Order: sequence, then C-alpha cells, then structure tokens
Amino acid sequence: MQFKIKTLALPFLIFASCFNTGAEEQGARGTIIVFGYTKTEIDIAADSRAISTNGRPPLDDYCKIVTLDEHSLFTAAGTAIQISSTGRIAWNASVEAVGAFQQAGTTSDVLLLKRAAKIWAANMVSDINQSLKIDQTITKRGIEAHNRFLTGLFMGLENDSVVIYQVELFFDPGTQQAIQHPSIIPVYSTRHYGTLGKNEIANEILLDQTDFAKVELQKWISTAPQVPVGDRPVNFAIYLVQITITSHSKQGDVGGPIDALIVTKAGTRWVQRKPTCCCQQK
Repeated sequence: MQFKIKTLALPFLIFASCFNTGAEEQGARGTIIVFGYTKTEIDIAADSRAISTNGRPPLDDYCKIVTLDEHSLFTAAGTAIQISSTGRIAWNASVEAVGAFQQAGTTSDVLLLKRAAKIWAANMVSDINQSLKIDQTITKRGIEAHNRFLTGLFMGLENDSVVIYQVELFFDPGTQQAIQHPSIIPVYSTRHYGTLGKNEIANEILLDQTDFAKVELQKWISTAPQVPVGDRPVNFAIYLVQITITSHSKQGDVGGPIDALIVTKAGTRWVQRKPTCCCQQK
C-alpha cells in the first residue's frame, strides 16, 4: 500500500488557540503533526507536548491546531513564541495568525487565507527584526536548522476548494535580518499526507517500504473497518501521531492527548480534543 506524501521536514512548534499563559511564560518545542488533504477536505491530528526552552518540565496541554473560522486553521513550525531576556513576548505566531485573519476580512472569498498569510508574514518579519534589534543574542537562539525561524501554514477552504498557503521565515546571515519565503502547497484530487515535526516514523509508514511500516499499516488496515468511512482519513492521521508518541527515539519530544479535526464544506468538526482547548466543539 502506497500513500501520496508531502513531507515538510521541519522542527515543529505550535501553541494553543486559547493562548494559555504557560506557553507565553516559557516558550516551548516538540510535536508531531499529521495532516491529509484533498481538494474538498483537510484531516489533521496533533500531539499536545511542548518542551520548554528554559529547562522547565514539558507540558502536555497545548492545543496545536488553531481554528480561524469554520473553514480555516493555522499551524506553525519552529520558534512560534519568542520570549526576551526581560520576559517580554517578542512574537507569538498563533496570536499574529488570528489577528492577520481578522484583518484580512470577514467574508469567505477566494483570497481570504492568502491575504491573511501575507499580513501574517509581514507582521512576523517585523516582530522578529525588532527583536533582533533589541535582544539579538536571545533572538538568535530561536534560529533552527537551515537558518529557519519558523514556518506558518494557513489551511482551509476558499470557494469550496482546499488551499494551503505556506510562509517560511528565515534568518539571513548577510543582512542579519528576517526574510520571508511564501509558497502554495499543491492540492490534488487524490489524498496526500503531510507531516511536521518529529516525522520520521510517520513518513516511514506512509512510504510503506520497510518491514516496520508494513506491520504498522497492516495493524491499521485490520482496525479501519471499525471506524466510520468518513472518519477513516482523520483516524489514520491520529494513528500515525500515536505510533510516533509510542515509538519515537526521542519520546520526550512528543506526547500527551491527541487533538484532531476535519475541515470540509460543511465546516470544522473536531473528532477529539482536550478540554483545555477553548473553542466550542462543532
């Protein structure tokens, strides 16, 4: 069994749509996100663990899927919250995403998410550059592999069709400033899966080339008939997140309850979600 896979090999970090203060006090890292998509549906699942950047114990109550409206969501990879040496919040990617989406407009049209991604990118570049100006040493600690600060994904339906806008934010050593690289992830009629964070295990299973992958896929195939047909894609994403939590070599980086939702023309439907996530279940 082969799956179409779009691998986003990024260190991943995301914060609660409720913006809980624990995240803002500490900053955090660590996660596994799996999402499937066609032209008409998004299925996404995420763990809840956040690893503190200041040595505090990890937290397992973060809502890593940020819903923007009934048909749109946001995720971010990398240093999504940066705390200065004085405790000031230099940037918060999730807060900026919600603000950018509201600024982009209230009507669902073909450019709403694209406008939101553009506004978010400009605001984040400004926040990061201001932080570099004020507190360069601390700010540079947020630089990940390949000089990346973070990547934001705005996902949802525009004119009843799924769109995924990606913005990567990098540190440019030449100018010593943040720069942005926007792009659009192609969406096809056939289902594809994307993975973020500690994604080695999920990708191995999706590629279906090793004995481990074949065994795990057979386990899924044997249990899938117990799941309603319409929920199987999102439950497969949940399954991949769970395998990562139980099998990853760096288990301390992933864990906690798994949140998952489906986005279609009918709206957003949470399949499972922690009580600490603030928004009402649809």
